Amino acid sequence: VPSNLRAIGMLPFVYLLPAFSLVALYDHVATRRPRRAFDWLLLLLLIMGGSLTYHAYFQQWGQRADVFYENDADLVAVAAYIDATAQPEETTFVAALHYRHPTVAFLSQQYERIKWLPRNAALPGSGALVFPAAGPARVIYPHSSPMPAWAAPLLADATMESGASGPDGQPVYTAYTFSAAPPLSIAHPLAVNFGNAITLLGYDVGAAVEGALPLMLYWQAQGAPPQAFAPFVHLEDAWGHRWSQAEPDAYPSEQWAAGDWIVQRVNVPLPPGMPAGDYGLRVGLFNQESGDRLPNLDGAGRYAGNAALLSPIPIPASPPPLVLPAPPFAADQFAPPGLTLLGFERGGAAAQPGERLELAFWWLADAPLPSDWELRVTLAGLDNQEWTLLQGQPVHDSYPFAQWPSPLFLIDRQTVILPSDLPTGDYELAMQLLDSHGAAIFRQPLGPLRITAADRLFQPPPIVHRLDARFGDEISLPGYNLDGENLTLVWQALTAPTADYTVFVHLLDTQGVCCLWQQDAWPQQGNYATSRWLPGEVVLDTYIMPVPPETSGGYTLEIGLYIAETGQRLQVAQPNVPSNDAILLPYPPP
Repeated sequence: VPSNLRAIGMLPFVYLLPAFSLVALYDHVATRRPRRAFDWLLLLLLIMGGSLTYHAYFQQWGQRADVFYENDADLVAVAAYIDATAQPEETTFVAALHYRHPTVAFLSQQYERIKWLPRNAALPGSGALVFPAAGPARVIYPHSSPMPAWAAPLLADATMESGASGPDGQPVYTAYTFSAAPPLSIAHPLAVNFGNAITLLGYDVGAAVEGALPLMLYWQAQGAPPQAFAPFVHLEDAWGHRWSQAEPDAYPSEQWAAGDWIVQRVNVPLPPGMPAGDYGLRVGLFNQESGDRLPNLDGAGRYAGNAALLSPIPIPASPPPLVLPAPPFAADQFAPPGLTLLGFERGGAAAQPGERLELAFWWLADAPLPSDWELRVTLAGLDNQEWTLLQGQPVHDSYPFAQWPSPLFLIDRQTVILPSDLPTGDYELAMQLLDSHGAAIFRQPLGPLRITAADRLFQPPPIVHRLDARFGDEISLPGYNLDGENLTLVWQALTAPTADYTVFVHLLDTQGVCCLWQQDAWPQQGNYATSRWLPGEVVLDTYIMPVPPETSGGYTLEIGLYIAETGQRLQVAQPNVPSNDAILLPYPPP
């Protein structure tokens, strides 16, 4: 449909071309017929045309309910209602498709006092309801943004007032007035402090409906943060794969006031193909421009990650969708009876020894399957030497074939680790399905893979600032170098690390509060997981750290390692320093 705004430029042509044609026709006919008769005919045509146009425009099109609401007539009524009834001590909330809706901005004298509950069209049913810390409040739902069903119990004791009826017989708005928040029954209470700006008080999870998981988040604001932060919710499996995400900014942070209770509903998308099992919801707040996240602070005010993990969240298997999605690499191969390999996903065409390789197999099962089948992923060189990278049941051995309901569409995501001693060269990846005797009953080529040499370092470079710190019994930090904004941490593996640890580097203010600047990632900007390190290997990990405006001292660098899934930090041992879960360094260094 063309843009109405751009189409305005066509109006002169729409009007003038018929007018010129009519004048030309009139002059032509007037030279051949009596002018008076033609004048009456023209007048009759104009009267008939005007009558038909009036009827079509004002009595048909203009009376349609969709035209009424598409032209914001309900918000016009809301603006008039607010101006007529607003009380000085009352907080007014308005639900609308747009934040700071321009129609209300143009019409209402009370516009600056309004707080908005914007509706996210990408997440149907999601939204927020806010209860101020003190004083009466009113929440207004225009016809175009009706009150969601989940909010009805929270407003059961509020006083309801409806506006006049629209062309469809429905109220153009409904207003609810209340003086206090209702009692909140939180199934999973928490107390997660995000940057001393807002606290996650807990959550409820409902049963999955129509491809979405209903999540209720309960927040209490401490005040508006200096930057704009919006919530995020990531749906992750036990192995860290993110299946979906939502960014439901239902109550923008610039509106937060100390003590506000924010009840937020998020319908988390459930994509087709998810295996049945326990999942986690990673919840936090981020700046949409910079990507910075509000830190999760523990009871002592120390950094404890940048999100809260809500788990376990059990999600059952869902029936296959009517239209199956297309895999990146189509196969559509019939395996043994009852099972079809629709396609697969795989990582890049090149990798280094010790790297992780992400794979996914898209299955469609339409009959019960045997319990003794297994998957095997192999890597074969040009000399026919073969390495087995994986052998076991689907979904990391957690979802055996025999447990699959029928029918089932399943995306089986697997992670294989390439051997650290794998010679460089060209290889071929393949997946096999094995029977109870270990014989291959199905084989699917997965394409070529080139193994390139890994650039490993085993001798530390010169170190200006020595630390000789040990994190557990796995990783040491001999020291660091600092050149202006460039901070280089020198890590060394004491043994092969057993997990993928996240490095945190925080610049604390002069009061020791996090964070003037922070970065949390795997080493080398997230590109070199600790599980790939070999015993004795040295890893140079560089960060560009902005220099504070006041460099006279008093700042602190906080450095450590933690497990992202749990937030658990590795304990640090240093000579003549009490044991801690982080290294604290004066900045600038002496």
